[in-house]
Amino acid sequence: MAKKLGKLFLFSAAVGAVAGSAYYYLQHRDSIVKNDNPAEEDDDFDDFSEDLDEESDRNYVDLDFDAKKAEFTQKASGVAEKVLEKTADCLSAAAGKISETAKALDNAINAPEAPSTEEFFDDEDPEEPAEAKAEEKPEAAETAKEEDAE
Repeated sequence: MAKKLGKLFLFSAAVGAVAGSAYYYLQHRDSIVKNDNPAEEDDDFDDFSEDLDEESDRNYVDLDFDAKKAEFTQKASGVAEKVLEKTADCLSAAAGKISETAKALDNAINAPEAPSTEEFFDDEDPEEPAEAKAEEKPEAAETAKEEDAE
């Protein structure tokens, strides 16, 4: 059934396209035929040679290149001076920082070597007085007695 309906739809679309084309041709066949008179075809084109003969009343301004060149040169030299000043400031600041860094590096290289700061917790401090060690031992004995009592 679907095949028959599809064929019917295709056939009706083709017949409609043929009928529409025939109708359009019959309505516009007079305008489709070319005119045999070439004078009528030239009406669409403009004659531009007429415009060349006319003299315009337009005023033109003369350009003063020398004055503009002098003005441009003056502005360019002002900008160049500003750029040079800023560049000189930046370079002097950079040179100062480089000299500071060089001095710090020289001091770091020539400084005496620092003693090792590594300490172990098992080592005894030589700076501790002997009395402090003696005080620690009685406390340890007291804690041991308390543990035994419990």
